[in-house]
Amino acid sequence: MRSDDFLRLFDRTSDLIIRGGAYVYPAEVERVVGEHEAVQEVAVVGFTKPPEDEEIAAFVVTSTDLTEAALIAHCRARLDPDKRPRRFVFVPNLPRNANCKVLSGELRSRLERSD
Repeated sequence: MRSDDFLRLFDRTSDLIIRGGAYVYPAEVERVVGEHEAVQEVAVVGFTKPPEDEEIAAFVVTSTDLTEAALIAHCRARLDPDKRPRRFVFVPNLPRNANCKVLSGELRSRLERSD
């Protein structure tokens, strides 16, 4: 809260990803990736890719050994090209807040640190 009683947002107000002019909803991509039998949890985020465009990344928690190639093939068969994740990041768990909501901002920060 600022001194003039206005609230300032520090994270995205929407998780909508705009990739090449197409609107991509993370929930749609998460549903498709989550259909793979080896995926326990998934969180999809957009990240800035110069020039002024966004790309899609999927953070995946798996129950078995799962390769990026297997997920790419899975998504290729079920998603339009502009909705397919360009990066898959395998993680042991997803960061969550006290209400068990996935911390998308932290996931985006991980992508920025890894570039």
